[in-house]
Amino acid sequence: MRGTRAVLVGLHGIIGEIVRSALQERDVGIVGDLRDETDLDATLARVHADCVIWRIGRKDPAAAEVLAHHPQLKIIALEDDGKRAFLCELRPRRLPLGELSPGLLAKVVEAAGR
Repeated sequence: MRGTRAVLVGLHGIIGEIVRSALQERDVGIVGDLRDETDLDATLARVHADCVIWRIGRKDPAAAEVLAHHPQLKIIALEDDGKRAFLCELRPRRLPLGELSPGLLAKVVEAAGR
């Protein structure tokens, strides 16, 4: 298997051909090719993909739900016409706050609401 493992979702027609052609020239293996997102979660559990390339059309993909089950995954969401794309990822971070005080705690909680 090649380096990066990708699952394609909804990539048919000319845009699908362009994406497949671009991936063949790189160190990317297509480990799943789905017509729609119906079996995406089960496919991801089976193939252990690194990324999903998902043609979203005019709707927002359920990226948050997919990322909740597969937090290391990266989702590249393509608009229907293929002119724009968005990278969706879940990046949990742990930032050291130092010695905790009531004032610091209030400041961090206040900043979380922004």
